[in-house]
Amino acid sequence: METREKIYQWQPVVGQEEIDEVVAAVESSWITEAHRTRHLEELLASWLNVEHVVLTNNGTVAIALALIALGIGHGDEVIIPDMTFVGTGNAVKLAGAKPVVVDVRPQDVTIDPREVERAISKRTKAIIPVHLNGRSAEMRTLKSISKQFLLPIVEDAAQALGSRRQGRMLGTESVVGCFSLATTKIITTGQGGFIATNDSDFKKRLTELKDQGRLHRSWNHHPAPGFNFKFTDLQAAIGIAQFKKLPDRLQRMKAIYSRYRERLEALPAVTFLDFDFESGLSPWFVDIYVHERDELAAFLDNMGVQTRPFYPPLHTQYDFHAADACPQSIRFSRTGLWLPSSVSLTDEQIDYVCEAIEVFYDHQSGEKIRSKEKETQDEPAG
Repeated sequence: METREKIYQWQPVVGQEEIDEVVAAVESSWITEAHRTRHLEELLASWLNVEHVVLTNNGTVAIALALIALGIGHGDEVIIPDMTFVGTGNAVKLAGAKPVVVDVRPQDVTIDPREVERAISKRTKAIIPVHLNGRSAEMRTLKSISKQFLLPIVEDAAQALGSRRQGRMLGTESVVGCFSLATTKIITTGQGGFIATNDSDFKKRLTELKDQGRLHRSWNHHPAPGFNFKFTDLQAAIGIAQFKKLPDRLQRMKAIYSRYRERLEALPAVTFLDFDFESGLSPWFVDIYVHERDELAAFLDNMGVQTRPFYPPLHTQYDFHAADACPQSIRFSRTGLWLPSSVSLTDEQIDYVCEAIEVFYDHQSGEKIRSKEKETQDEPAG
């Protein structure tokens, strides 16, 4: 098969609508956090069916602010999954607490509630389940643990905007949910993140924390400690235009995932994890699991197809420590591969990627047959 123009694993899609919104923001002279930021917060809150959304710099800061607002800091521990982007753990450190890493479930790569319960200590102050790749963590069991041990849950829904479980948006089943608007997300503001909550007092504390300890920009009085983690109306302008495209993009992501799965599930070497579209779940990226992950990725790269390997387990990164062994996380890290998943991806491009994967495994099969034949030929005569 012939190589084509490079197919990227992910590519942000920005059009004339975003340009028009940004130009309007610049011409208004309101470019720091102001009216457009408030409007985007209202749009997101309505979409998620929550009372409040607070926009901030990025998803990592969103988690850190949520933890600080809960009173979590030095000397405290927060339980997080071993398989997640490092930003989850770094947010705990930014808040001054210690991340305690536990293993994930084999069926969906989300935090294992049994491991969470085993890792709880006198210093544990919160649990952060990550809705990895748009799949829901086992919230029913986690909420039971939360209630039993009086531990707040901070949902990391950075990869799950628009993904639902039984009619409820992921990131809205606890006191606070944190989201990302980075360029790798289904809608983007370049950089950005936000916090969703139904608690008005909690929202006030978040507002103080992100804006130098005050509730209103006009105040010269700062009654509480805070920082400068504000958003900008330039980012909000992009976000407003992107938000209008969210429903169509969610539908397209489901179609992309389904097309890949229909083309590849007949290959014994390629494994997919289930996605319950009927309950409302929506994928962030298309993930497959293969034993020849690195070899396949290199082959696809030579064919003009960019992929992305799964994260290394957090416990292998600097200054992260696991509460116990994490065999599932290690397995997913070694076999997980994200295929091209941009919302702009065409069916023709998907078919090309699938064909390239089929060619790779045809070559693998041929090499195994030739190797077996050579072993037979080399055997001494009986």
